[in-house]
Amino acid sequence: HCRESRGSASRTKMKTLIVTGGRPPSPELLHKTLADEVAYIIAAASGANVLLDHGIDFDLAVGDFDSLNESSLAKIKQNTEVITYEVKKDFTDTEAAYHEAVRHGATEVLILGATGTRMDHFMGNLALLQIALNQGVTVRLIDEHNELFLVQSSCEIAKRDGYNISVFSFGGEVADFSLSQVAYPLKHHHLSTASTLTVSNEFLDGPARLDFIKGTVLVILSRD
Repeated sequence: HCRESRGSASRTKMKTLIVTGGRPPSPELLHKTLADEVAYIIAAASGANVLLDHGIDFDLAVGDFDSLNESSLAKIKQNTEVITYEVKKDFTDTEAAYHEAVRHGATEVLILGATGTRMDHFMGNLALLQIALNQGVTVRLIDEHNELFLVQSSCEIAKRDGYNISVFSFGGEVADFSLSQVAYPLKHHHLSTASTLTVSNEFLDGPARLDFIKGTVLVILSRD
């Protein structure tokens, strides 16, 4: 979804899916994501219920499992590796799942169930994007209407039919930012945290292009 302009050291790519305990994905989104060359599947906490309900096997389950009934947990333990944490802990179940994904070789992580009614958990999942970026891992938060990810270098964002593109500075301002190949381009703009200028742009016939020298940009692809 983001094709970088600058070369980087080669690294064997491995894509992992995490299903966590926010708003459950639809069957269509779940199966579409599974078809995206996913090599490893992790259930985080009540995300296990989603996979069980759809009859999807997974490789690992992590969390405190306070929202799972005993029969569901027993069923999981029959065929799946389970890592259980105490309810009182200093990290979220989703973060624990992410670290397990990296431990198993993930270079890209897709997370379903990362959005929903709990804004505190959503903010934690946004922070997880930065944790991953610091480790050279790409994480995408995906739901029925949105896809979110961070970029740290100039790149092209593939067009998604029916989706708009929004960009935001993340963790600090981005100087000399340009956005092109979109309906409302920007040139040499100071991308500030205190602005709504870059909300809801439109793709043209192909990918959108982001150009900047330094900083971190949050990209959100959204549809109604």
